[in-house]
Amino acid sequence: MRLQLCGRLAVVVGESRVEAKLPGRQGRLALAYLGTRRERPVRRDELVEAIWPDTQPPAADAALRALLSKLRKVLAPAEIEGREEPRLVLPAGAIVDIEHARRAIHRAESAIALGHWAAAWGPSQVTLMTARRGFLPGEECDW
Repeated sequence: MRLQLCGRLAVVVGESRVEAKLPGRQGRLALAYLGTRRERPVRRDELVEAIWPDTQPPAADAALRALLSKLRKVLAPAEIEGREEPRLVLPAGAIVDIEHARRAIHRAESAIALGHWAAAWGPSQVTLMTARRGFLPGEECDW
């Protein structure tokens, strides 16, 4: 599985791109928010605020429940665990571009600290190319 949050959103499950199956803008925002916070469960009210920052729907809890249900179907075998505090759990070997870039920064910095300039070049380019695409271009997210 692959999740690209920088540049045009891309979601690859197996051999198939599935981002077109996401439930609209709210589905993209929910996936991006959960994808950037995979290390911890997210409170429902926090997720609602991230998806609907200006005007929440009248039945926000029901809307969120329906949205997460649709996401679960599209993202399988990835899982959104938990009801009260959802958390995105990706299968082993999954790649999230911003996590990949973060690890590349660490590799580049480690190589530089050791004076291995050539070894720093490749990882620094991975990070640079990811960052140049911008995070969720076209979306204005306070988070």
